[in-house]
Amino acid sequence: SSSPGPRYRWAILGMALLAVFGALGLARFSYASILPSMQAALGLSNAQAGSLATADLTGYLLMSVLGGVLAARMGPRRVISAGLLLCTLGLVLTGVSWSYAPALLGRLLAGFGTAMANIPAQAMIGQWFSRRRRGLATGTVGSGASIGLIVAGPLVPWMVASFGDSGWRMSWYVLAAGTFILAVAGFAILRDRPGYTPEGLESTG
Repeated sequence: SSSPGPRYRWAILGMALLAVFGALGLARFSYASILPSMQAALGLSNAQAGSLATADLTGYLLMSVLGGVLAARMGPRRVISAGLLLCTLGLVLTGVSWSYAPALLGRLLAGFGTAMANIPAQAMIGQWFSRRRRGLATGTVGSGASIGLIVAGPLVPWMVASFGDSGWRMSWYVLAAGTFILAVAGFAILRDRPGYTPEGLESTG
């Protein structure tokens, strides 16, 4: 991919924030709000419902190390976009699930994708900003998770309530669509490295 100049760092910052928003806010944090309706519709026991969340976390932990390795070898742009696409697949599979097993697989895939997108998105910022701005930039990207909670908190219960018995499925589909859009945007906007030395920005901000 091309290596743009200093002004492009703000586009990188915004897209990295949105990647974290999609990976955590849409693909992960929405689960608790959808679970009650989903559990009732699929006839899941409390143990099964809890294991879906465990599958998500397991996928995240397993991919946490590999996500960084993949980003170092393939570039964060491809890995972040692929992670968001994997989140999309996991969300769709969870939405179409007719029983416990496919829902479990869907949450596992979402966990894999969340780590692939979230970790490189937060790590790549250090390559684009000078030491003076690096802490602020990293904190800004990390706030994508909190923004996800703020957005998903009221949005998901509204969707669940608005579409009747299929509300929980529709919620997963809408979240998947949002995550897919972010995956495409990430591939179009993100770049693997800047065409400048970030420390040269110390005097200019």
